[in-house]
Formats: sequence, C-alpha cells, structure tokens
Amino acid sequence: MTHNRSTKARQPDRERSRGDSPLEVTEALRGILIAQIETARRRLLARRVPSDSSIHAARKTLKRARATLRLLRAALADATYRRANTTLRDAGAGLRAARDAKVLLHTVDALLGSEPHLVQAVLGSLGRMLERERVAASRALVRDGHGVAWSVINILTSLAADVQRWRVSRADSAYVVLALRRTYKKSRKAMALATVRRTDASLHEWRKQLKYFVYQLQLLQPLRPKYLGKRLRMARHLAGLLGLAHDLAVLRQKIKLQTGRTITRAELPAFVAALDRRRLAAQKKSDALGRRLFAQTPRRLVHRLDTHSLLARTLTAAYIANRPASSSMRSNAPGAPPRWMCPSLVTRRSNPS
Repeated sequence: MTHNRSTKARQPDRERSRGDSPLEVTEALRGILIAQIETARRRLLARRVPSDSSIHAARKTLKRARATLRLLRAALADATYRRANTTLRDAGAGLRAARDAKVLLHTVDALLGSEPHLVQAVLGSLGRMLERERVAASRALVRDGHGVAWSVINILTSLAADVQRWRVSRADSAYVVLALRRTYKKSRKAMALATVRRTDASLHEWRKQLKYFVYQLQLLQPLRPKYLGKRLRMARHLAGLLGLAHDLAVLRQKIKLQTGRTITRAELPAFVAALDRRRLAAQKKSDALGRRLFAQTPRRLVHRLDTHSLLARTLTAAYIANRPASSSMRSNAPGAPPRWMCPSLVTRRSNPS
C-alpha cells in the first residue's frame, strides 16, 4: 500500500509528539478484530442448532469484523489482508441461505398485512414454501455434525489464531482516519453508481459499502460524539432503507420463479407491481437521505478528526465493549473447537501514557 509521503507522513510524527503510541492503536484494532471473530463463533456455539437470531447476530458480527479489518489494513501485508477478508466473507456467505429465507418470510408477512388486494392464499402458499426453505437451510447448518455451521466455526477458530500471530506494523492513528475516509469515499462512489444504474447489483454494492462505513463509525464515534453520531444515525437509517429495497428485489425474483406453481401468470403482474411500488418508495427515500449523508467530500468528512490523541483509548474501550464475556467457551455440542483466549489488552492499554 502506498501513501503520499508529502502530506500523510507528517501526521504520524505529530501523533507521536502527542503521546499516542502507534502500537497501541494497532494492538487495540487487533484485539477488536479477534473479539468480533470470537463473538461470531460463540453465537454459533450457543445452541446445538443455531437459532435464526444467532445466525443473524453471527453474520452481523462478521460484517463488523470486515469493517474493522479495513481500519487495520495499513498495518498488514496485502496478502494477509486479502486472505483474512476472503475468509470472513466466505464464513458469512455460508450462513446466508438460512438468514435470507427468514428475511423473505418477514417480507411476505408484511405484504399480508399491508397489501389486502393481493391474493392472500397465494401469499400464504409462498410463505409456506419459504418456511420449508428456511427449515432445510437450518438443517444443513448442522447436518450429521458436519454441516455448514461447524465448517464456519472451524474457519473462525483458525482465523482467530492466525490474527494473534500476525506481524502487524506500526501504522498509527492518522492511517485509521484515512481508512475511514477511504470507506466513506467508496460508499459515496457506490451511491453515485447505484442512483444512475438502478440495478439490484449496484444497490446491493452501495448497501454493502455503507454497512462498512456504519460499523467503522460505531467504533470511532467517541472521538467526536455529536459530529460522528449524527452521521451514524443517518447511515443506519439509510442502510435500513437499502436493506428493504434489497429484500423486495429478492422476493420479486423468487415470485417470478414460482410462476405456474404457487402463483399463476394472471396473478403475477399484481404481485410484481406491489413489490415494485414499495421498492421504488424505499429507493426514493434512500436517494434523498444518501444525498444528505454524502454531501461532504471525503476530505471534508475527516478534517474535524485531525486530533487523534484519544484514538488509542477510544479503540481500547471499543475492544473492551466488543470482547465476549469472560465466561468459558464450553459448549454441549460434540466436536466443539477448543477454548480460545483473547489477548489481555485491557491491563496493558487501559492507562495509555
């Protein structure tokens, strides 16, 4: 990774003069990343058959971990970063089928209550089909003790151990802020493409980049609570609108595939029109909110974060908040991976010099 040394290299020197050790920042981010991986793993180990809420929480935590990894990127070799990012992505993808079926069920339930002119019997039939898919996906998670969930658990166990052994360079606070700026810039660019192309893929990419921005804001908000908190609230609302549009697009495709089975060709136009009406309404709101959220240039967004003296303590506090409870990782499920311990950053970093 290259940097413009004429402008960016001066910031680390300014940081060291203020007493904010670069090593504290990278170690805190490493601790947060390990804690998030561990939290996702525990969610899947909580019950012999992971519940819908556990799967949802695990997937969200893995997305948070990918956002944290992006903040740490400047301190890692490029191959190390890419390998970890791919691992986290694949782990989350393994849990997608069960979660997507549940989300579509909620979407159908909302249509049952808000679109009385649609054929309720067809919606009921569609809901039962989605429930069967959800059950099948849930069973695949734990099939014969070798299902998707166990595969993901083993992947996360190995990744957590790898992160502990990483050779992390001394990237300081300035580069963490530059990473936030980069995430904001990518999300802003994705919005510009999505509002022009209007494809499901472009809207999904905007939502994905936005979620990384949301999770990074959550970690860094204490630096400027009011300034970043306002943007965090807007970004969360925007992510919800884009998520609704995505769910409706997926259900629309699912309904089209069911033409001739759960829905007739004569009934299809009314269903598609209802979904498109709700989806376009969500997109219209997201466009307006996106213009407000991304009105600033990336450089302007971070100019008020030029003072980084609190960043190490902010990230250490975030590590403590993300760290799983100190209770053991024992699980009644057979074949659970061995207990893994987080590094004790708290005692080392709670009183930075």
